[in-house]
Amino acid sequence: MGKRPKGDRELFKFIGQKIKEARTANVPARMDGQKNPSAMTQTILANAIGVTFQQVQKYEKGVNRVPIDILLAIGIKTKREDINYFLPHDISKESEAEIIMKLP
Repeated sequence: MGKRPKGDRELFKFIGQKIKEARTANVPARMDGQKNPSAMTQTILANAIGVTFQQVQKYEKGVNRVPIDILLAIGIKTKREDINYFLPHDISKESEAEIIMKLP
């Protein structure tokens, strides 16, 4: 097996960042710099979607690809049902012809 293209890795990192943002969204930051106990932890999210917290950690760091069914489950648990939230652009706004032209 060869190395993955750099573009895929950047996409994995982007999606991971969005997962982390969704997991910690709607939680006010603490002024003293400590962790906020009301934020959804990786463990809570992992138990809710049926994976280990280590796997959630890998998704957030962009090490592993997030399967679409897991991404949908994350969206539901974090109240981000629109899958476009996790993508770098809004696919629904692109025409089918534009998407086909971008394919390798």
